[in-house]
Amino acid sequence: GTAPTVCEGIEARVTVSTMAKTATVYALDGKGRRVREVPSTLKDGALSFQTGADFATLWYEVAVE
Repeated sequence: GTAPTVCEGIEARVTVSTMAKTATVYALDGKGRRVREVPSTLKDGALSFQTGADFATLWYEVAVE
């Protein structure tokens, strides 16, 4: 194909198991730069966040400490 790539963000609930004490989720741009923080919850070893078209991205980062 040729540029630009056309894609559509879909809504999904992502939940991952973790031993992290804190975690922050970010929506990223096409170059991997943080665009904005994504609301998330971390409870009882499970990190959950919602993806969707509102974030205008296909890429997300989970930063843990």
